[in-house]
Amino acid sequence: MAIPNHWNAFNLRQSPFFQDTLWAGVDARYPLELFVGRETETQRILRGIVGAPDSRQVVVGAPGYGKTTLVQYVKSKAAAKGFISNAEPVSMMSTERVDDLLVRILSYVYDTLYSFSEGSLAKEDAMQTAQQLVLAFRVQSGGANASFSFNTPAGGIGVGMGRNKNIAYQQSSFVSPAMVVPRLLAQLLALGRAKLKACEGIVVHLNNMENLTDADGEATGRMLRDLRDLFLRDGYHYLLVGTPDIVRTAIAPHAQLRSVFMTSEPLNALTLDEFVLLLRRRYRHLKLNARKAVAEPVTVSALKELYDLFTGDLRGLLNALDYSADLLLGYTGKAPASPMEANGIHAVLRRRYRTEAASRMTESALENLDTLFEESTSQFTQVELTERWKVSQAFVSKTINEWQRFGYAREAGRDRRRITYELTGPAKVMLTGGRPTSPRRRK
Repeated sequence: MAIPNHWNAFNLRQSPFFQDTLWAGVDARYPLELFVGRETETQRILRGIVGAPDSRQVVVGAPGYGKTTLVQYVKSKAAAKGFISNAEPVSMMSTERVDDLLVRILSYVYDTLYSFSEGSLAKEDAMQTAQQLVLAFRVQSGGANASFSFNTPAGGIGVGMGRNKNIAYQQSSFVSPAMVVPRLLAQLLALGRAKLKACEGIVVHLNNMENLTDADGEATGRMLRDLRDLFLRDGYHYLLVGTPDIVRTAIAPHAQLRSVFMTSEPLNALTLDEFVLLLRRRYRHLKLNARKAVAEPVTVSALKELYDLFTGDLRGLLNALDYSADLLLGYTGKAPASPMEANGIHAVLRRRYRTEAASRMTESALENLDTLFEESTSQFTQVELTERWKVSQAFVSKTINEWQRFGYAREAGRDRRRITYELTGPAKVMLTGGRPTSPRRRK
């Protein structure tokens, strides 16, 4: 027997404020049918895939804006047009070497063909070679400092194709993934086109390019530059997902990348109406009793106040609502299923964020955040704070870096060398108690 939870009083199975990425498939816990908005962005990305023999697009947006879910949605739409992909993206966060990334892309393509063929292609020679190379890289080396020789039964060195099924992989100093993966990717695509009912091309999703330091971005840029020719292969469509830092630090410095990666404007925030629709679709999906209505667990007025504070950060906003619900639902209002109101949400969030900030940041960094609130400042530059506080730019830079590191400030825009910063939702709630201030008019 399932143990009831407080969401059942609202006719919900569980919290509708989850922050997980949506997935395709009838068995997905949070299906793509819950996706809301982004129609313009979806069509733009799809046109880039369908309208060219190969493509490379950069999907840019601030952390928490829903970039990964957008690309999952685009991949499902592309699959209906014959462009196949894998649900799990290629993680770029911890990739440090070209060979690492090559083997991860190879694994992604193998998994894509395996899934779309329901395993029937696994016996094909190209799939067997890919399988063994990925396993050798993972098992023999743990994914680092490995290269491989491909030995045919006759003793000759090849790439394990054709009729040879007795492929041996061993560490070697003269054959590396960079030497064999590009050709293998071409053969895998040809196999998919020949054997699958619909395989116009393969969409490769490169993800997790967020919160990069300049050094990380520069290293990623060099790695992508070294793989430029791979990205130009017919039939492959690459979607690189990240924050604006990926463009500034990795793509922009290299003419070889600027000429092949198409970068669009950063994603806009969902509107308030779209956010309310997003929650109501989740309510319907999580309805406990289909014959009863859902009692909405938060008022629309409270949603509006929080929406204004978090300015597009869906992940942060949903996390704030989920935390508040754990403390408030069942303890407010007179009705058995009373929704959360703005005052209660602000009270519990302010306490949470203030406690977290006091445990994370130095006393001076926290005091300076309070100073911004007293000055009614929501956006600022380093030069402005240097002049206003009568301190060195080094001190201001260190303070802002600390705020950014712990999630209380982020970049709002760049104009040449001038960077504008803004406070995040947690900082605004902590400093104002949830009452939005009127930003000082910028000169």
